[in-house]
Amino acid sequence: MARIDDLPLWLRPTLKVYPWRRVESVPRAQFVRPLDACTVALVTTAGLVPPGEAPFDPRVKGGDASFRVIGGEAGVADLKEHHRSKSFDHSGIVRDRNLALPLDRLRELAAERVISHGQEGSGGSEREYQDNRSDDLPSLAHLGPHGTSTREEARRYSV
Repeated sequence: MARIDDLPLWLRPTLKVYPWRRVESVPRAQFVRPLDACTVALVTTAGLVPPGEAPFDPRVKGGDASFRVIGGEAGVADLKEHHRSKSFDHSGIVRDRNLALPLDRLRELAAERVISHGQEGSGGSEREYQDNRSDDLPSLAHLGPHGTSTREEARRYSV
């Protein structure tokens, strides 16, 4: 993580007085199966978009909260970064998208049988994901804040 002194001079005063929010720890599910029997999916907030998909809309105040499904077969180098923040150095992600979405590392783990397999499917829109998702995958609509699954849990972790 960058230190404030590493950031551009014009950005430093804003970050020094920014009202950063504190987030409580999020509950984690315990593994019930060995890792080599698990399917792994990755989630990133890096603003990566597969070829042919619409970029995130930079005009949305507070940021575009839509998402893109990036299939496990996606070429990491083909993903375009549309993260608009100037608060961090994008050069590492420009050089290697695996820093933001380590699909190549996930494929290596699957090839070595450390995990069962990585995320499957093809890239698509939110609608295509909801319409074509496998029945054994949770619907994003059923998850509350921080991935909680019940209203009571969501209330405990609402910010």
